[in-house]
Amino acid sequence: AHSFVALALSGLGRSAEALAAYERALTLDPLNAVFHELRINELVRLRRVEAFEAASAKWREMQPQLSPSVFYHSRFQLYGEIPEKLESHIWFWRARRFEELIVQIDEALALPNQADRIEFDRLEMKFMALSRLGRAGGPEARAVAQEMARIASELRDEEGVVFANDSERIAKAKAHNGDVEGAVAILRRAIAAAIAARRPTTLNYHRRVLAAILAEAGRAKECVELLAQVLAHGSSVISVPALRIDPQWDRVRDDPAFKALLANPKFSAPL
Repeated sequence: AHSFVALALSGLGRSAEALAAYERALTLDPLNAVFHELRINELVRLRRVEAFEAASAKWREMQPQLSPSVFYHSRFQLYGEIPEKLESHIWFWRARRFEELIVQIDEALALPNQADRIEFDRLEMKFMALSRLGRAGGPEARAVAQEMARIASELRDEEGVVFANDSERIAKAKAHNGDVEGAVAILRRAIAAAIAARRPTTLNYHRRVLAAILAEAGRAKECVELLAQVLAHGSSVISVPALRIDPQWDRVRDDPAFKALLANPKFSAPL
């Protein structure tokens, strides 16, 4: 029961209360790997470094029950740390090994029977890698963007409903095909809906995706305003150390407002 309460509190953005609930759940089931992973996520959201280190030590004791991806993602958010062994696409992206990333993605795309959403996400990462190599306007990138648009046009359930994260995919497809304003409009509506529904986790994801689209368009002021909102509420998907390293933000990295955001001590202190 404590774990269900914790999940609900986390979804409401009440990380401190969620953390306490996970800790109560772990007193009853101390070897539950999922509870440990979720507790680590809340520690990252709250930027509680010392407690995270203690949880990391526990994580090492419990291997291989705990997923390494959770641990490495958490260390990236807290420290901007990239693991020595790169095993997934996101780590090749963060390490700026774009040529190798494209090769890996092409191999993955050649596999049969891929789910549309997985294929879309791989294509989007390939487009971004091509962009970082200065090939965003080339024929390969255009073909990737067009395929993203095709998949995005079909991302609806049987009743025509678009899910929250599919709104993000549709917006990305528009942005990569040159319709930045259309992408912004979709995500502004999604943000308004998340606020009305009181869904802070979904809200933070929408804000982060919109910030990334604005960053690619060089609209630093709007991008930074959104990033500040996400950082102020706490999130396990974005942090100052991650912003310093992630190539996602290269287009605005030299902007004074972005530099001021990274230098603001309130966004690095524990919540």
